Amino acid sequence: MQINFSISGFEKLVSAFERFPMEATRGLKDVVNRVAVFLEAETKMNITKGTRMWKSPIDTGAMRRGIYAQSGNGVAYVRPSSITSYATYVHEGTSRMKKRPFFEITVEESKKSVEDFASAEVEKLVNKIFK
Repeated sequence: MQINFSISGFEKLVSAFERFPMEATRGLKDVVNRVAVFLEAETKMNITKGTRMWKSPIDTGAMRRGIYAQSGNGVAYVRPSSITSYATYVHEGTSRMKKRPFFEITVEESKKSVEDFASAEVEKLVNKIFK
């Protein structure tokens, strides 16, 4: 006795699984990069507009312009550039100045938006690879 069956679209499915590692890696790096850019924009907005805790002093806008995003190895970074060395003092505070933790506040306030964005992007990526 023999049972025969076939899987509709078998070749397409095999091809998708073969492409998956490369496309998933490229796509996930892109998602992390876009999250970094989103957090950069949110941080700059918090420096400009202020947050629930404080309003940042803005004289020239150099600190805001000096915030930049990086990503690599599945991690998104947002940091001040070396041209605005005082950003660390603003963020951490000094013995003469209260801290204004704009990075921490941005992460805290943006966490849900970032999770929703990343989840939607990963879902789009999976749908694209396995369409």
